[in-house]
Amino acid sequence: MSDENTIYTLEDSTIAQIAKCLQVAILTGTDIADNLRQLQLEIKSDSKIGATEDYLSIFSNNIEKLLNNASAPITSDVLDSDQLNLFKSDS
Repeated sequence: MSDENTIYTLEDSTIAQIAKCLQVAILTGTDIADNLRQLQLEIKSDSKIGATEDYLSIFSNNIEKLLNNASAPITSDVLDSDQLNLFKSDS
């Protein structure tokens, strides 16, 4: 058994995704930890870690929903909701 640890680094796109999570947390008033808990990562080429395609698809769809809701008229059901769930899967 080897005493060496495998070292992984984040892809630039993963760092950018973490920044987007922070931006979403700020804009929606959600806890950054909750946003980061949803982040799904996998080991990519050259020992780099990147976000999964499923996660990126869900994130993009939910951002699109957020933008659509932001431009829609405010109704009483929107005011009654506790918090936007940006990472809820439609499946």
